[in-house]
Amino acid sequence: MLFKLSRRQMVLSGVALAALGACATKPTAGPDAIVGSGGFASVKAALDAAPDNALTPYIIQIRDGVWHEKLIIDKPNIHLIGESRDGTILDYDDAAGYLNADGERIGTTRSASLTIIAPGCALKNLTLRNSFDYNHARSTPDHPAGNGLQAVALTIRGEADRTLIEEVTLESWQDTLFVNAGRSLFRNCRIEGSVDYIFGAGTAYFEACEILTRNRTSFSGGREGYVTAPSTDIDNPYGLVFADCRLTKTPDLRAGTIALGRPWHNARNAVGQAVFLRCWMDDHIDADAWDRMAYGRNEDGSYKFFKPEDARFLEYGSTGPGANRDTTAHQLSAEDADALTLDKVLGDWSV
Repeated sequence: MLFKLSRRQMVLSGVALAALGACATKPTAGPDAIVGSGGFASVKAALDAAPDNALTPYIIQIRDGVWHEKLIIDKPNIHLIGESRDGTILDYDDAAGYLNADGERIGTTRSASLTIIAPGCALKNLTLRNSFDYNHARSTPDHPAGNGLQAVALTIRGEADRTLIEEVTLESWQDTLFVNAGRSLFRNCRIEGSVDYIFGAGTAYFEACEILTRNRTSFSGGREGYVTAPSTDIDNPYGLVFADCRLTKTPDLRAGTIALGRPWHNARNAVGQAVFLRCWMDDHIDADAWDRMAYGRNEDGSYKFFKPEDARFLEYGSTGPGANRDTTAHQLSAEDADALTLDKVLGDWSV
């Protein structure tokens, strides 16, 4: 039997259905704060206004634009979400050799455009850049930075742990990414640099990332650069782990001039670990893959070196023109490679 509803009945029925739908499906939560039109005038202002001890993610949405600020995230569970990966740009231009207000050099750690020192933080869908002009500084006598050309885009240190970096582009030249504490996950990111541009003592898992080596136009000769410089503590079973990544280059970079890594022996117990699992490598990666690194001087003034054999440098399933190796040294077995899963490396952190 068919019933004809009055206009009032139809309106009431629509309201009831809408209410039912609202109960059945939880609406998507919006950001807790906005940077840009209609919100805070700067990222720093939004960070300052964020709660000191958020127990759940506090989301700051950043509208497109170039935000020229030196930032520190020292509060837990802060998430910075860009409007678009290429349009939302966090930028600063410090370098290790610049002087601070006390006349002392800034140093590598404090050169970072953004520093994370609290747990549970995340960056998503944006570009983070240290725009220090590396090539200009190399070619300019008496440049204010001197030989302190390290210019970090992102530093993860202190109490940082469970740091998520997703769909983010990191740009610099020397020491782009300093992962020095806790556990971090980099997913679908692009990391650009030329010298030791992924380094530190922390545990980091890089999943399906592009690792792009840039050509140093003011440099010519043999070794052009190094992708990693881990300083993993000997008691830490996991350092820098790259899974299913692509190691690419700028078109002007010569073949066979880049090492996958060299061991940064910055502490007594540092035995760096860098592992590449099933990664595609362009021809800029040389056949030896790994290199040594100086860590002091002998009494006669000659350098001391920490050799690749003294570190934990490993590969498995590498492909591409830069993956040809004449030796089985530093090669993982299939069984050991399969054990280096995301869950294994990150432990009890469920992402």
